Amino acid sequence: MDNFEYEFYDWQKKYGSWEEYTKAMSQHYNENMNNYNRNFKVETIIFRDEILSRLRNLNIARNQYADYESPVNPIGIGFVVDDLEKLAKLLPQDY
Repeated sequence: MDNFEYEFYDWQKKYGSWEEYTKAMSQHYNENMNNYNRNFKVETIIFRDEILSRLRNLNIARNQYADYESPVNPIGIGFVVDDLEKLAKLLPQDY
């Protein structure tokens, strides 16, 4: 049995049907997004705004940061994380 057949068999054994699989994936997605909204959304916006206030000489359009408030999916959450890291690296060393 090649790798693809094994993965299909494992998926079929675990979920039983396509409907069960999509239901499980949808539930997982909703849990991740709810977790971001409950535990990280406000803090990421506060961190972003504080960093931007310290980078006044940098001409950054604030409207490009809409993903912080409502990332569409886990990839959007990854954008938020990556962007915070990039902004933090722009801060002078004395902060």
